[in-house]
Amino acid sequence: MEHLSPVEEWSSILARTPAAVREHIGRVVRTHKAALAEAFYAEMLQHPQGRLFLDADIVHQRLHASM
Repeated sequence: MEHLSPVEEWSSILARTPAAVREHIGRVVRTHKAALAEAFYAEMLQHPQGRLFLDADIVHQRLHASM
């Protein structure tokens, strides 16, 4: 089995995904970007290894500043 880098794997998934599906997902993500980001970081902060890279205060400051 060939081992792909994360970038190669993601590129492969995108290449196999129909354009209409990518466009629909893009619309959903743009519409709900703040809620999706909040959910993502909440999950990452719950993960022991995620907490090594993330600080709740910094995430909150940067996340809200970028929205």
